[in-house]
Amino acid sequence: MYIGLGLVSTLIMIFFLDRENKARDRGERDEVIGDGDGDDENIKKNGRFATVSDAKREKGDTWSGYRYTL
Repeated sequence: MYIGLGLVSTLIMIFFLDRENKARDRGERDEVIGDGDGDDENIKKNGRFATVSDAKREKGDTWSGYRYTL
């Protein structure tokens, strides 16, 4: 029973991580870097940062360039 739950949980996790990576590839999670132009919705949702390293440091694994793997 535990092995079956583990396998099902792993498959569900793979599905959701793949879905999140595809959203990041489409640019849905992109931050605005520097003084670049970005729509207000994107800035509210994903943030504005001075540099890419600032975005990486502050957002961690929610940074748009991060990809999940198993």
